[in-house]
Amino acid sequence: MPLTTRAGSASGQCRQHGLHPQLRAPTFSAVILCLLLLCCLVPHSRAAPSPDDSAPELAEPQLLIDHGLPVYIDGHWQVMSEDEHLEMRQQPFRRSVLPRSPEHGDVIAGRAANTNGDVTSTFEFPAPTVTNKPSSTKPATKTSSQTSTPPASTAVNSPLPSPFDGALAANFSGACPGFIEKFLADPTFKACYPFSLLLQGSKSFFNAQKSFVGITRVLDATCAADVNMCTTYFDKLAKDLVSDAACADDYKKANSLVVQAYMGMRAYKTLYSASCLTDAATSAYCFAYAVTDTDLASNVYLYYMPLNITYPAQQKPVCNSCTKQTMGIYQAATADRHSSIAYTYSNASIAVNQNCGAGYVNATLPEPLSSTNDAGALGQGSVTLCLLTTLFAMAYSWLI
Repeated sequence: MPLTTRAGSASGQCRQHGLHPQLRAPTFSAVILCLLLLCCLVPHSRAAPSPDDSAPELAEPQLLIDHGLPVYIDGHWQVMSEDEHLEMRQQPFRRSVLPRSPEHGDVIAGRAANTNGDVTSTFEFPAPTVTNKPSSTKPATKTSSQTSTPPASTAVNSPLPSPFDGALAANFSGACPGFIEKFLADPTFKACYPFSLLLQGSKSFFNAQKSFVGITRVLDATCAADVNMCTTYFDKLAKDLVSDAACADDYKKANSLVVQAYMGMRAYKTLYSASCLTDAATSAYCFAYAVTDTDLASNVYLYYMPLNITYPAQQKPVCNSCTKQTMGIYQAATADRHSSIAYTYSNASIAVNQNCGAGYVNATLPEPLSSTNDAGALGQGSVTLCLLTTLFAMAYSWLI
């Protein structure tokens, strides 16, 4: 008898006797496979968002690289070219800032600063022996250590510089000016005393750079902060600054003060580390030498790089330990590809190596930090692989 006839007959007999074919119960392995399939559908995430992801885009997305330098002169800000800025720093008042020491310059007392008003401080720096040269001979360019000597003991009684101490611009919108005034008055902000927000937006800081003792007081205060606590504080403050409840509209419109504030907050840790470096021979701050000695003026531009300002192509950086250490800090910071220094470091490292010798500083960027997008792509890939594996296993178990 044909197979179909037998099958039909058996089916008919089952119906006649009220019998129904029994369904096969799912096996234990099938249940496990189904549970595994459900687990694969749960989204996976493994990385925290980068602080920079919260920033709204500017009106026209682009990299803001400002080749000019803002300088406060005669009651208002001026944007100078690099040549104009260098020429201004070489005015006579700069030449009298660092008098050469006697044959065996001794040291003078103490180092302290207070961020809350008037401060009286004296300072102590080792004074290296300097060989006097005829006035007609230009001193040699500094190499491994500084030969300039800080001035004699000087008592200082004046307030420390403040960020954004000029009048706030009138072209703000909404709650932005109130937000800025609020964080400037915040005790935590004052305790952190950020060098990164003094560098561009403070006329009193510009005046402090005219004196070795004055700028040393400022650096003592900014370097006394708890860098880890302040880094966390400024990362959050940067997010809040560009939020819709604060200055998002002004940031999108590239309001200069808001952009400077945001860049300074994001660069806080990098510039803290760079500004607090000291010369190995004298224990004086590298930045203090750079801004008060015309022979080291080209190194001033290094400190603007984390604020998205490129190192001038025509400048020749000084080949000394300060330059090498500063560039080492920047090279490590470029691992955060969202940071401004990641865009300005490469050209500067080339300039340093061209002037100081191949390999003087590391011109290669380190491995980038993991980002949210990378983690998301990895998570989606893992889910896809998990689904394919599960489906293949289920199909195989059913076939056998």
